[in-house]
Amino acid sequence: MRHHPPRPSATAAALLLAALSLPAALRGQAPDPGPWSVQPSAGILFDGYDSGDDGSRAGALVGLQVGRRLSPQVRIVASLAYARVGDVGEHAPGGAGYAVFRNEWVFASLGPAVELPVGRATVTASFQAGAAWRRTPVVGRVGEPGPVPGLVEASGDVSVTSVAVPGLAVRYPLGRRVAVVGAASAYALSVDEGGEVSPAVTLGLSLSR
Repeated sequence: MRHHPPRPSATAAALLLAALSLPAALRGQAPDPGPWSVQPSAGILFDGYDSGDDGSRAGALVGLQVGRRLSPQVRIVASLAYARVGDVGEHAPGGAGYAVFRNEWVFASLGPAVELPVGRATVTASFQAGAAWRRTPVVGRVGEPGPVPGLVEASGDVSVTSVAVPGLAVRYPLGRRVAVVGAASAYALSVDEGGEVSPAVTLGLSLSR
């Protein structure tokens, strides 16, 4: 009895059917969260504007993100974050000492997030844009520092500029409505503030309904 190989048209149809059914199969492996999500997080900001001499640019970062699902793979997310980086020392030109100050940041941003299910986990790529507020209160002085150009010393004064925040996150469900989320992002400020980029890593808990 002769065995006939499958016709090319039948093979192509089978491959197309498998490709179309793969995303649905992947989605079926993970719990389906609700359309709304709230995600508190905490982590570390590596401040690109820390010009100090202590050898560290790291500071504490806390944030809150609210998301709304627009389609099975797309969400719109709004984020609010606060960071504080201490012991930022900058030598004044020609001075015998330096001022010790800290950077305080508030970031507010909004943008889309695209989700890709991978087994039970979900990988999310996002891009947000918004505003960044910076305050630089002086907390101490060493020696006799002269004035530092561009330093906002008064506690009530802030500078504000635009910010872009690309990010990548991995979400792993702990239950139907709860998931742990690890994320990496970068806060890129506009060129009028120097154009520096501050990377960040966070760990959060996503609550959906």
